[in-house]
Amino acid sequence: TREPLLILYAGRLQRAKGVLSLVEACCGLDRDDWALTLIGPDTDTAPLSQSVKTTIEVMCADDNRVEVLSPLARDQLRSRLG
Repeated sequence: TREPLLILYAGRLQRAKGVLSLVEACCGLDRDDWALTLIGPDTDTAPLSQSVKTTIEVMCADDNRVEVLSPLARDQLRSRLG
């Protein structure tokens, strides 16, 4: 049995940082055993100056493998990495 692929992005939710591309790539994986957690402040850099967080939520609809969290304190972020 292979382990699930766990992906963590921590930083501003900005289109220039490739966040939307990351979400698209994960949703296009040939496997279903993955989870993507995005942690960081939202920006209005999605197409048409929309919220990146809202855009991700629309892209992923009810896909519970994608989780978008507000910024965490440094110690809370460390525990997520650990």
